[in-house]
Amino acid sequence: MTLKSNAPLPDFPAPKSLREIFNREVHKAVEDFPELKGRFLFINLPDQQTVASIEPGRTAIRSQGQLQQIADDVSERAAQARSSLASKIPQLDLNVMAYTPLPFKMFTGKDQSNEMETMAVFDHELGHLVVGGAFFSKDACYRETAADAYAVIRHIQRYGDDSKAIEKAGWRRAFDFVMSGDRGHFTTLAIDEIATLRDKLDITAMTPDQTIKLAQRIALEHTPHFDATDTVSAAFRPVRQAMQGSGDIDVALKMLADIALASDNAYYTFKIGSRVLKPFLNGEVRSADGTPYKLEGQYWDNVRAEMAGKTQQLKEDGILFGMPLKGQPAEEKTAKVIPFPKPADPRFEQFKKKLL
Repeated sequence: MTLKSNAPLPDFPAPKSLREIFNREVHKAVEDFPELKGRFLFINLPDQQTVASIEPGRTAIRSQGQLQQIADDVSERAAQARSSLASKIPQLDLNVMAYTPLPFKMFTGKDQSNEMETMAVFDHELGHLVVGGAFFSKDACYRETAADAYAVIRHIQRYGDDSKAIEKAGWRRAFDFVMSGDRGHFTTLAIDEIATLRDKLDITAMTPDQTIKLAQRIALEHTPHFDATDTVSAAFRPVRQAMQGSGDIDVALKMLADIALASDNAYYTFKIGSRVLKPFLNGEVRSADGTPYKLEGQYWDNVRAEMAGKTQQLKEDGILFGMPLKGQPAEEKTAKVIPFPKPADPRFEQFKKKLL
């Protein structure tokens, strides 16, 4: 998990006691994934609870004192990071998870239960341990994508139509990518792919093995390439400059809309930019005090109309978005000029040519 998020997020007061929840979930994890049996240590920091499945001969742990030292070390790391974490210790053949709540909700909405958020975080960290490559991959974005894909699938298995993990987590990961330029937790493309599968896939009928295999397939197919994220991150740099220079999210969102709509064939730039903007345009994003962000006026009405048309085109054309399709009349295009922050940075003069 990541603690840092610039997105407007609901506060998350953690449940008062998680002991029963985690006793249940650790037992189920060991049942579902036999490779964890006898090799799993879980630490619940808020309740100072340790749940262990340690069996002689299945790990290189030699004493209770050694196990306690590992628990203390992992707990300290999680506390310092203020974030849950998962770890594998190959020399000991040991899997370790530590839970500590983030101060905001990442996977759920403001009015959804705290347990729903807790389970999503638990499943994200478990995903790091059980999905292929989700811990040892050299690509940090793949590791997080695999863990998020597993967590979102599990959330739907747990809560059915009540789960909002696709909408919430997918948007928040996209927002943070645009506002930070850091691809490490940009998992949105994979999360959104799960939405396209829901009508075809009986998610609740999947076995644990099928769940981790699907999460891995989705992550392998939809972890964005470095070249794509580097180019899109550069394209959105004026958004970050606008936010840093003005401190006004409205100014940054206007820059984001201009960039997202600047080209008629910028597949990734429009896909990501529109994903961030959609909840703002629909009045679904609220500030910490519950006040909705309202994007009003002729400018934003024009953005809504243009974005709706392009979103429908993206849905119909997919990866062929912006390409000349058979049977379609040629259209005359008028180039758009994006007002860059002043003084203009010459590095961005050619950025429109690089939009993906």
